[in-house]
Amino acid sequence: MYHASVTQTTPDQVAIAILETIPPSMRAIREQMRSGRAASLSVAQFRLLLFVRRNAGTSLSPLAEHLGTTLPAASQLVERLVRAGLVTRVQAPAERRRVELRLTDAGGSTVAECDARTRAWLCDRLSGLTDAELVGLAAVLRDLRELLSPDGA
Repeated sequence: MYHASVTQTTPDQVAIAILETIPPSMRAIREQMRSGRAASLSVAQFRLLLFVRRNAGTSLSPLAEHLGTTLPAASQLVERLVRAGLVTRVQAPAERRRVELRLTDAGGSTVAECDARTRAWLCDRLSGLTDAELVGLAAVLRDLRELLSPDGA
């Protein structure tokens, strides 16, 4: 495990700490989010639901790019979730050739349930911190998000 020097911390040391912290943290969060009702979903299907929730009305191309897959593979994932009643495909009103993706009520409930369970798990993990530690952690996370954001904000 990485331990920063007390006297001097370099950008490289912080980069290593970020790379050693974020991926295992995300694995734990994904595991929590997929537990319970969403356990029957593949990781790709769950990521699709999350992307569509954040980007209601998205089309297949941005979804495929986000998933790192081909358009036909993304289309197959969408089709499975449409058949499961979690996603709908609707023809865009302004562009007849564009199909918009949206969560159904069941899809939204699945993601909301996973979110609530994951937030409760995180709150349990954070409950031992002092108010000052919570404020400090929130500030560091905000700063990191802003620093790593593609648009710098």
